[in-house]
Amino acid sequence: MKTVLLRQVRRRLGRRGIYLLIAGVGKICWGVSFLVQDPPGVEGLKLLTDFCGLRHWAWLWIVCGLATSVAAFLRIGRDRIGFITALAPPHSVGNRLCGRGC
Repeated sequence: MKTVLLRQVRRRLGRRGIYLLIAGVGKICWGVSFLVQDPPGVEGLKLLTDFCGLRHWAWLWIVCGLATSVAAFLRIGRDRIGFITALAPPHSVGNRLCGRGC
């Protein structure tokens, strides 16, 4: 029963969808990790924190991850936004969405 369900999901997703789903879940986990616990040192994140606070960037990671995960279930050709949010760093997406900074 369980394997039948997994086969159906795998057939529905295909190779592209599996990649998008894994990338989306990874981005969501990355964003949630910044919301749950602040990193010990933010010196390496200074370039990002000059534009917005770390919480804003965490939510942007989560939104990009959700868009990537949802695009995994779209048909080929309609999943463009998923690949854009999967491959583009969220700071470039954020800069385009809200000007120079948040």
